[in-house]
Amino acid sequence: MLENATIKATSHLGDPRVTYNLEDGMVPETNMPVRFYLSPNREDGSASILVSEPLDYETTQFFSLRVRAQNVAAVPLAAFTRVYINITDVNDNVPFFTSSIYEASVTEGAQIGTLVLQVSAHDKDLGLNGEITYSLLSDSSGDHNFFQIDPKNGIIYTEAVFDREARSSYLLEVQSEDGQESARPGKNKQPNT
Repeated sequence: MLENATIKATSHLGDPRVTYNLEDGMVPETNMPVRFYLSPNREDGSASILVSEPLDYETTQFFSLRVRAQNVAAVPLAAFTRVYINITDVNDNVPFFTSSIYEASVTEGAQIGTLVLQVSAHDKDLGLNGEITYSLLSDSSGDHNFFQIDPKNGIIYTEAVFDREARSSYLLEVQSEDGQESARPGKNKQPNT
């Protein structure tokens, strides 16, 4: 989030006013397409750098803007400066599973704690924003009671010894949740899931 980034140049030759403009860039990191613009502050002769549209850390992590300051004169003089802007990550990405359906088999009579399979989700956000925790969701079938999941690595284990003749299939729903409150609208300070 850019907060109150201003630039100011002074001229001691004749008219003290200075005009500012952002030089055209050639790549996203140099403001092409335009993500930033200048707004003059007439009271103190400075200019504010403002964001023209939402920024996405996952697309561009930093910007290097070239600003031209020019005095008001018949033959104007110009000076240039660079403004470096680092974008910080917010928790705006949802963790997505690498597959929407997983299937696995367990031998009947296998002991409790037998590995069933590992689910995997990915989140583009950094640090805790992208740190995923897994859980089994409960439903009226009670299938979740026969299994457990490692919350950190997504490995599902048995919590019962199964008899194929008594029951041959189970359906589990796994939730992935990231590690910080969401920056997405309407999430009410809850993580993305």
